[in-house]
Amino acid sequence: MQEEMLRWLDARVKAGEPVARINAKLKAAGLLTPDEDGYTSHSGYVEEIAERQVPRVHDLRILVIPIYKGSGCYLDDTVVLYGKATGARVGWINAESMGSEFARSLNGLDIGNRNANGSRLIASGWNTSNCSSNWNGKVIQIDRLKLAGVENLLSKGVDAKDADSRYESVSASIQLNTATFHYNGATGEGAMLSALSIARYRVEGDRVVREAPLAINRVGFLHEWLMLDEADAVRWSASEAAGVHAVVAKAFAHNVFGWQRIAKCPGDPPVWEISVTLDDPRLYVFRMNGERATELRMLGVTSKETSGCQVIDWQKSLESVARELPW
Repeated sequence: MQEEMLRWLDARVKAGEPVARINAKLKAAGLLTPDEDGYTSHSGYVEEIAERQVPRVHDLRILVIPIYKGSGCYLDDTVVLYGKATGARVGWINAESMGSEFARSLNGLDIGNRNANGSRLIASGWNTSNCSSNWNGKVIQIDRLKLAGVENLLSKGVDAKDADSRYESVSASIQLNTATFHYNGATGEGAMLSALSIARYRVEGDRVVREAPLAINRVGFLHEWLMLDEADAVRWSASEAAGVHAVVAKAFAHNVFGWQRIAKCPGDPPVWEISVTLDDPRLYVFRMNGERATELRMLGVTSKETSGCQVIDWQKSLESVARELPW
């Protein structure tokens, strides 16, 4: 159905038809979603095609085709890019991560300027269609638009909560060769659940490299550090922390932790200790420093708390670890 829709839409755009006329033709053909029970399969139907604006992009026409892949809100977006001068399709994208059986709607979208060889980066955020949960999967994605079409560089699932309906659940922006995504990311614990999160990637040729800041608050840094692979863990760790990362990350995988103590210990810069437990009685004391988000670094993980530190009452407020740090 997607292939047929693309061919049909190509002809409409080539003829210079506005979106309102295109949608009127879909309605007349009976392809727009019928007003039926949400559990009835809507496969074979579409929602109205939308035109998306990206502020700096004046030479492309960006259309979004929402195609149903099942019942209820199981809606999958295809982003189609056309040259404004020619009306010809230059590329299209879907969310690539986690398999084609999922349906995902577009959230944030940004397209960079052309570089010397004529290619440009596309950053996009996606929300997995789900009618019953605001913790359905999110995807961050980087693609490259070239003369030959679109090439995917990164597609990664992230643990994130739906944003308020006034905002995008996953925003996306491009600056030069760096893509930045913002979302309400999971924290790995049960009291706060989510916190403001960031993911930044620099594109170097065909390589995509994670950039600082890893997180914009201390609780986000703890969660992201546990999720890193070993190569990246070294970049954000002192040698002591890097040495235990694999074992600690395995212990925390798929487990929710509970707060025990938050303390600020003397030092230049100060050392923050975040003590937590899992289901077993063992105490995990994460020691980190950095007063700016770009400076956050894991120093070590021990089972013993340091005396003489300023203990913060986390039961009254988790602001000390949740507030956004300056970059």
